Amino acid sequence: MTKRALLAFAIVVFGLASLSSRCGGENADVSIVGKWKLVESSGGITGGGRNPLPDMTLEFTKDGKVTWYEDGEPIWASSYSTGIEKTIFSLDPVPIVQLGDGFVYAYSLPDSDTLWLTMNAYDGFSDKYQRL
Repeated sequence: MTKRALLAFAIVVFGLASLSSRCGGENADVSIVGKWKLVESSGGITGGGRNPLPDMTLEFTKDGKVTWYEDGEPIWASSYSTGIEKTIFSLDPVPIVQLGDGFVYAYSLPDSDTLWLTMNAYDGFSDKYQRL
């Protein structure tokens, strides 16, 4: 094999390996699994967050499903997967949640009972949740 062919082969193999590690709900980060209550919000077009703060919870399950609830009623559900990627807010790769509809959120867990989700979009929300 020539050096070019070997290099091309290596690039294809590496690309497929990295793509396969980011696909599907089976790679869900178990540290976010559970129910979470919205306790703080910032961002949005005005920068003021959600005001007033809705009675909102979300639930991540081990099988790669997430459901949002408002006033105890389900309002939206999707599949999700987790991974490590760059976002519009960071040049360094960070933990992300990718929903089945394509929305991407960066997330952080400063402790086991606090979850921050930041929408990967300009004028997006950054929301703080407490584990229930």
